[in-house]
Amino acid sequence: MEDRRTDQSGASKPDTTPASKAASQQAFAACRAVLESEVPLSPAEQDEHRRRLEAARRPRTEALTPTQRWDRAPPAEATHPYLKAKGIRPHGTRREGDHLLIPIRRGTELIGLQAIAPDGTQRFLDGADLAGGYCAIGKPNGVLCIAISFAAGASIHQATGHAVAVAFFAENLEAVARALRVRMPATTLVICADAGSDGNANPTEAIAAAKAIGGVVAVPDFGADQPKGAAGFGDLRRLRGNGAVAAAISRALAARKPDASSDASASRTPASPPAHRPPDAAVACHLPVDYRRLSEVHEKPIRWLWPGRFARGKVTLIAGDPGLGKSQVTASMAAIVTTGGQWPVDRCPCAPGNVVVLSAEDDAADTIKPRMRAAGAELSRVFVLDAVRDLDEEGKAIARSFNLRTDLDRLDALLEAIGEVAMVVIDPISAYLGGTDSHKNADVRALLGPLGDLAARHGVTIVCVSHLNKGVGGDALLRVTGSLAFVAAARSAFIVLKDKDQPTRRLFLPIKNNLGSDCSGLAFELSGVTLDSAAGPIDTCHVVWDSEPVEMTANEAMSPTSASATDDAEGFTPVRWLAALLRANGPMLQAEANKRGEEVGISARTLRRASEKLKVNRRKLSFSKGWEWSLGTEANQGAQDATTRPRADGGRLGRLPSPGAPSADDELATEDYEVF
Repeated sequence: MEDRRTDQSGASKPDTTPASKAASQQAFAACRAVLESEVPLSPAEQDEHRRRLEAARRPRTEALTPTQRWDRAPPAEATHPYLKAKGIRPHGTRREGDHLLIPIRRGTELIGLQAIAPDGTQRFLDGADLAGGYCAIGKPNGVLCIAISFAAGASIHQATGHAVAVAFFAENLEAVARALRVRMPATTLVICADAGSDGNANPTEAIAAAKAIGGVVAVPDFGADQPKGAAGFGDLRRLRGNGAVAAAISRALAARKPDASSDASASRTPASPPAHRPPDAAVACHLPVDYRRLSEVHEKPIRWLWPGRFARGKVTLIAGDPGLGKSQVTASMAAIVTTGGQWPVDRCPCAPGNVVVLSAEDDAADTIKPRMRAAGAELSRVFVLDAVRDLDEEGKAIARSFNLRTDLDRLDALLEAIGEVAMVVIDPISAYLGGTDSHKNADVRALLGPLGDLAARHGVTIVCVSHLNKGVGGDALLRVTGSLAFVAAARSAFIVLKDKDQPTRRLFLPIKNNLGSDCSGLAFELSGVTLDSAAGPIDTCHVVWDSEPVEMTANEAMSPTSASATDDAEGFTPVRWLAALLRANGPMLQAEANKRGEEVGISARTLRRASEKLKVNRRKLSFSKGWEWSLGTEANQGAQDATTRPRADGGRLGRLPSPGAPSADDELATEDYEVF
């Protein structure tokens, strides 16, 4: 694999010198001589030995693909000499030895790497065609700057907050601009040129790029006393500060000319919206619709049965295959509601209330009541709707099954009569459709709409239990039996699955949550118990909840290979990184850990797997703040093991450096590393 070096113009050229192999052999010979020598080395000789050893290892490293090199490299630290000299942050870069690695991508595809030595020497690794490749910094939000170098791009982003694409050399500006214009047709592209080290700006390539895509050109302004050698935006920020960089970009944006389409649309748009004329009262009462002004709507917060998971006044759904414990989960919830107990994992209290159960599959005497007893429910607050009273064709009184299409008024009356009902369980909902085709969206929506209105009127949580279809894997939302309207009508939905790694363990995972911000799941096991009764002993079971949340998503749990079953090669580096992060910073919000991870290329999903392997302690701080991660006693031992890694030759590579903490005066230090 050849190196690609940058000449003075910034162009990428292959290194065709034949000395690489010979230099490597000489370095190995020198290292061998040192090892065979019995004479102690001086400090200077030790430094020279380390340098030669690093040079000897380099060919083996450069035999890897860019993706392999990138994946194995740890995150760069803010203390790297080049970054400190330029006054910039790592912005998601990584480190290979003492070199920075800058990713070069086309969209999401990694096509190459730029290596920057501590003294600023730059070279391109691999022989790929880098035309149109760039490094992304920040999130595009209406304006995107395209810079020539990483130092210039980082300086522009830190001074203005605008996203930046680093094109690496001037000849690449137009190719990058054209590629990004296709992806972002409505974004203003600012081509950021160099001023010229002699003070005479002639940004030919930048002007051509801006003209090709309808962008603007920004040039750094050093004033009359431009220092010798200063040319780019990195120099401008270092010498003149953030304000000078921001001013140069602002001047370029101010020079934009609105396009004809904008003028045309502006001419068609009235200066101010026409005043709304409400309908005459006499006319309004005859309109065939009910409507109201939003300004007249009284706002109110969400009322929660189980904060962040089950809302009062809403319809929710629990789905799963038969025999996994769906009904036992509703019994556990009923016990917490009727006793005013504490919700598992989240450890928040529940206001006491009554529960109504509609069950078409379980008998009240031999199944429902024993389950409720085993769960610890207050039985005087649990009501079972057995049937509705009606008249047959001959006018005789009969009892028949409840159905949602014709009997909601009866359920309405029951809730009113009981009072203080907090939860209604319909198990399974498919048994109460009253002839409605469960696979027709329109029919299901027409049925569930009034059910939602009933929940809102009484402020109750309606929990509908459903089964899964015969599908395998895929999107968990699509595995719920019947029409997708069942999931669409529910404000939150959960799925019960068997843990593939622990056969007796069940996973209770969210597949939809429109109202809450907590996306974590729970786990439980079913514990058998024998109850005494007047008729003899009764064998039943109840739910025993795990004390810690489950970070695995439903889709991951349903995939052919569970996320926790991935091999060590995939999770090893993230485990080491997370261990170092928590050891260096102490307890940290999960959201912050995810942010730091994404900055160095570790996805939230991978970080969740790493936290489980590391046995990280999780603590729920509040509904708004979410979960806190920390290293407990067991996790600390795992961290000790994880942050030192063995070498193939039996030596040690040493302890991994702790991820750099953001500086106190740097408000953007924890921004996400982006790919756009």
